[in-house]
Amino acid sequence: VFDLETTGFSPYNGDEIISIGAVGMTGDTVLEKESFYSLAKPEKAIPKDIVRLTGITNEEAAKAPELITVLKEFLEFVRHRVLVVHGIGHDKHFLNSALWKTSKVNLSHRFIDCLILAKRLEPKRSSYDLDSLLGEYGIEVNGRHHALGDARMTAQLWRCQLQETMSRGVHTLGDLYDFLSR
Repeated sequence: VFDLETTGFSPYNGDEIISIGAVGMTGDTVLEKESFYSLAKPEKAIPKDIVRLTGITNEEAAKAPELITVLKEFLEFVRHRVLVVHGIGHDKHFLNSALWKTSKVNLSHRFIDCLILAKRLEPKRSSYDLDSLLGEYGIEVNGRHHALGDARMTAQLWRCQLQETMSRGVHTLGDLYDFLSR
């Protein structure tokens, strides 16, 4: 389960990844000791509103490893596992843009999006943002807008959603993809 912090919303307009956080899972067990976190050195200054939101300062980012190094370490951490994220569009676009820019490759991983799953599980909800879903499932908010903190909370959300989908007869990844496509 992973999350990114970025300097904005469009990798194609110059926004960059400034941190990556991830936590491992096996089944519905969050492997807290199996985690990854790194800042990534951006090419441009981090906007003030992003500094306020994430707490990542330009001084910290200037000392961070180059993005290509962080991406390599992240891909070594996740290996060929299924990647779980909340709001796949943002994170997948940023990762693919960064990988293409640094290495001329794209991700080949399978993904599960907690936001899409929430829409399938509860189609009448008024909001599917991470904060609303964390509140709905009673997950403590700790470290919001920090890549590793958000990854850990998303892992807890995925654990709850996985248990709910299993109670509906979904037991394999194939079953889950079928469930999501209905």
